[in-house]
Amino acid sequence: RIDVVLKDSTGEVLPNKLIEFAATVGGESFGKFNINSTYTNADGLASVDFLDKDQSAYDNAATPTYEGVTVEAKHVVNSQDFSITIRFNVFDTSAVQLWPYQFNLSSNTSSIKVDDGITSADLSAKISSRQYGQAIKDLEVYFESTNGRLSELSKFTDTLGIALVDFSDTGDPGEAGVSTIVARYQHPVFGTLIDSVQITILDTSYSGTPAYVEIPSSYPGEIMVVGGGGLESTQLCARVYDENGVLVNEPVSVTFTLGPNIPAGANINNAGISDSAFTA
Repeated sequence: RIDVVLKDSTGEVLPNKLIEFAATVGGESFGKFNINSTYTNADGLASVDFLDKDQSAYDNAATPTYEGVTVEAKHVVNSQDFSITIRFNVFDTSAVQLWPYQFNLSSNTSSIKVDDGITSADLSAKISSRQYGQAIKDLEVYFESTNGRLSELSKFTDTLGIALVDFSDTGDPGEAGVSTIVARYQHPVFGTLIDSVQITILDTSYSGTPAYVEIPSSYPGEIMVVGGGGLESTQLCARVYDENGVLVNEPVSVTFTLGPNIPAGANINNAGISDSAFTA
């Protein structure tokens, strides 16, 4: 199914507008649609079904020419064409062996700020052949997020097999928290490939610069010597804050030391790490 959403220059959807569809391979007509043109609905959406007519057309990554299917959706206003195209492959699985793909979504940062898009995360979805590790180009990846804003909701992979989009906030302080970004690709044989990342949207009062450390009361508050018949260790937790009293949301090395007047045999494990245990 091919879906098109028509909007004006302000981003408002345009209902009851005619959209024309055409599918080609190498400039020649290919396949057919259940209807060649249709009007947008109240949400500005026009949908048609594409049928391959038992023909195949798929791109050869080793050549510079695109041999797959190109679908154009067009809206005409006063003899001016407004169009958009998408590409996809139609495989004959009796002639072509399809390998499963490796799909990975990554981000260049784990957090951004509530600053109306000044800070952003670069999201990279990569598709490669699991069998040979070869990058796969011209595959459409779809993105969605639980909050925040994505620069694009779909993107085709480039020659490196990578689809890049930006993630930022919308300026709403209510978005502060963890956002889950999901990327999807529909493999023609092996189904939907999905991966996700989580990015924290930090309130603008958060600087991320460690300013002070607090060690809250440990539990239990007292321990017994080894062999004394009770608990022999307790957990110590260090909390690192920035100058605004906000917990630092990035890895910070914390060094634990004992003293003064330490009982003989007392020690700390994992010294220099945020989770440590005190043993008598």
